[in-house]
Amino acid sequence: MGDGGRCKHTIALLLTWVNDPNSFQEVGEIDSILEKLSKPELITLIKQMIEQEPDLESLLELPVAGGENKPLNMKLSD
Repeated sequence: MGDGGRCKHTIALLLTWVNDPNSFQEVGEIDSILEKLSKPELITLIKQMIEQEPDLESLLELPVAGGENKPLNMKLSD
């Protein structure tokens, strides 16, 4: 934390926004982003995520809500 509890990274981000707002990119809703991906692209994405965060692999064993938009309990064990 910087002086007065302000993180220097937050300040840098805000200064970039003020000085060059066009350098920021608007990101769509996660559902619409994922729906545009093909099955092979989704598989590649999942593999990359597991490579970066190996604990995510345990989520592959969870049941998937069949067409229901109910959230799964995806809390990883400590």
